[in-house]
Amino acid sequence: MKVLFLFHMHQPPYKLGDNPPHYPMPWVFTHLIREYYDVARSLMEVEAPAVTINFSGSLIEQIEDYVSGNFTDEFIKRFKMDARELSKEDKIFILRNFFSVNYEHRIKPFKKYLELYAKRGTPSNLEEKVERFEEQEWRDIQVFFFLSQISLYYQREDEIIKNLIAKGRGFTEEDKSKLLEKCFEIASRVLPLYKELKERGLEISFTPMYHPILPLIIDSSEAKNSNPGCVLPDQHFSSEEDALEQVKQGKQKISSVFGKVAGSWPAEGSVSDRAIRIYSQAGVKWIATDEEILNRTVGKFRESEFYGGDHLYRPYKLGEVNVFFRDHVLSDLIGFVYNHWDIDKAVGDFIMRLGKIEERNPHAIVSIILDGENPWEYYPDGGTEFLPRLLGEISKRFELTTYSKVEAETELVHIHPGSWINADFSTWICDQEKNTGWTYLSRVKSLIYQKVKENPQSYREWLMAEASDWFWWLGEGHPSFYAPEFDRIFREHLKNAFRYIGVEPPEFLDIPIKSRAEMGEIIPPMTYGTPILDGRVTNYFEWRLSGIIKPGFTTMTAAESPIEEIRYLFDDKNLYLLLSIAKMRAQEFLSKGYEILVEIREDDHGAKFILSENPRVERPEHAEIKIFCGKIPDSIGFCARSKLEIAIPRNLIGNTETPALRIQVLRDGNPLFSYPQEGFFILKRTEYDPDAVYW
Repeated sequence: MKVLFLFHMHQPPYKLGDNPPHYPMPWVFTHLIREYYDVARSLMEVEAPAVTINFSGSLIEQIEDYVSGNFTDEFIKRFKMDARELSKEDKIFILRNFFSVNYEHRIKPFKKYLELYAKRGTPSNLEEKVERFEEQEWRDIQVFFFLSQISLYYQREDEIIKNLIAKGRGFTEEDKSKLLEKCFEIASRVLPLYKELKERGLEISFTPMYHPILPLIIDSSEAKNSNPGCVLPDQHFSSEEDALEQVKQGKQKISSVFGKVAGSWPAEGSVSDRAIRIYSQAGVKWIATDEEILNRTVGKFRESEFYGGDHLYRPYKLGEVNVFFRDHVLSDLIGFVYNHWDIDKAVGDFIMRLGKIEERNPHAIVSIILDGENPWEYYPDGGTEFLPRLLGEISKRFELTTYSKVEAETELVHIHPGSWINADFSTWICDQEKNTGWTYLSRVKSLIYQKVKENPQSYREWLMAEASDWFWWLGEGHPSFYAPEFDRIFREHLKNAFRYIGVEPPEFLDIPIKSRAEMGEIIPPMTYGTPILDGRVTNYFEWRLSGIIKPGFTTMTAAESPIEEIRYLFDDKNLYLLLSIAKMRAQEFLSKGYEILVEIREDDHGAKFILSENPRVERPEHAEIKIFCGKIPDSIGFCARSKLEIAIPRNLIGNTETPALRIQVLRDGNPLFSYPQEGFFILKRTEYDPDAVYW
């Protein structure tokens, strides 16, 4: 049986302008000094690393900027500032942004960083919180932001980094200089490592230059073909010549660094018949997408959790292009589930699943595709132990190979248009805000497109504005602290397209699209109230004006998520939560062995507890948890019937109405789903108007 792995490395085109390019966000650099380096080092430990690493052209372009030193970066700029010279605005920027790292694995391991994080609390009222910190603490925050994100290999092997970690606090300006020097040392080693791996059997593939949803660039009405319920933008967008240019530029950029490339992972696995014809026109030999695209194409379904069906485990040919379809379950286990499992158990589970496929189909070709950087920040080992162990065990039992070495025999005459999320394009269109983004593109195209095509700098900014990422963060589904900034960068690319041809940008590009607050999927309560803790919505008014949390999803789709909605409500003694479980009663859900882990905190207050048939408190030690149905307890209490209702005493969370909340679904002690997927929800204060009439 053949096993194919593809890890997709990508970052949005943050860079704005030239001479030098400016980076308002640092995520290319932070991934460069951690995940991109550590994945390469992990693969160096595999005897025959016959896997595929996929790069977007925009990522490579931005890596080259950082390695060359020809750039400005808002975060590195604040890092370099002497702590004695920070203005109040600089300090607010640092408090707002320099804790934007994984809490569990990048803040908690550093005692002083954790203290500083608790001292800041939630990222609100920062002007007042500036006064909490002394000069030395600002310097420590500066250091920890990058030290916490530096390569785990360097944390274990490099003497300067080890000494900084051992020092733990009280960092100097000289320490900052040493740390930044090491960061750039790592950055300079990343691309050479992948080149070396390529000589040892690694395959390199590409994504079109600026990561566009190619079928929508070709014709925005394609969204209606994959999802008939989609409400399209008022203005139709179509630019097939841009689509071809994105493919050609992406292929050329990756080839210029790594040599000839044969295949492509389309941005977000997005495909259509016309898009595949463009890949063929650009000389691309293979592409890959998700199993649900295949299922809808051939009218078949996944047989079980362990077996996708005979139709899944083979490549297909559409015209001159080989098309591979990933096993969605296997891919998401690595991406979203195994990060909380014991390594031996996770590797054993994966090998067992591959074995079950081989038993059914000894000649199966199993494709596993996932993000190359995002999963690893959730692994305690950053994937540095898990990944080489997993690939090593696979190599012992199966044939680990690459996409270019597998030829397709089964013909397709048509492919269902869609992406690896829900097999449609609704993550990037069909929503009011997302549609506004497409309308902005259409309006700009109608105004200046021909002149843009004649100016390379202007055309580059235009192509950057076609990136999928801007539309991802608009509208529903993906709450982010930085969503307004993504909106701004999108509009700046469009403005720059005007500026490079000497035309003043139109005023509509100054109007933000992102109209919601930073965590737009959190709606505040409109009243105070005390629900009956009976595991059901007792009457129409009980939860009617409560706050609502709408969970966001990545490739973990809403259809797979067990929690449909979270509501919350305060009275003078408690915070109340109402969880709606998808497709079954909450009582039945817990009886099947699932558990709900709730973590809620504010600064140094907080509680962490697990709801199940045998509930237990993990923090604080003095708290109790009881099953109460119908009565409000003076401790943590819950009731599971059709719904799951929870009462949490306000004194456990510092009597605040804006605590940080995270909920996880566990099975056998292993987290399966997390709400939110990253970080915490920050609840909103009750917006109660006693004179208002609510109905």
